[in-house]
Amino acid sequence: HQYNRLDKIHEAIMVYHEGRPAGGGAIRAYDETTMELKTEKNETALTIGLSGELNAITAPEVETQLTELLPGIQDLTLDFTNCDYVSSSGIRVLLSTQKKMKAAHGAMHLTNVGEYVMDIFVNTMLDSVFDIR
Repeated sequence: HQYNRLDKIHEAIMVYHEGRPAGGGAIRAYDETTMELKTEKNETALTIGLSGELNAITAPEVETQLTELLPGIQDLTLDFTNCDYVSSSGIRVLLSTQKKMKAAHGAMHLTNVGEYVMDIFVNTMLDSVFDIR
């Protein structure tokens, strides 16, 4: 029997909840397959707080959600306070989103970028591409 990723996730959740299935949604175990977006909109400005990892698993859903949220937005701020990892798939989503914002004559800013994610941006020279505040 091959021990797959879903088995590991299920086991982590069960251990986290002391053997009881998770319920109610009040407490959840963090894993790399989850990315939460918290949005705050003010007319044409949108701030999105990213929580989790922006990786190959989460990037497609994040891209879909961003595409749905962007129409009419001129000022987009992505808050990285709770995002501690960005993979190449995540970078692609960020570049694609920035391209959409520029095409709409808008702007995209990254804020509260942690040291590890900033190292990724510096090593890929994206710190000069993104507006990081």
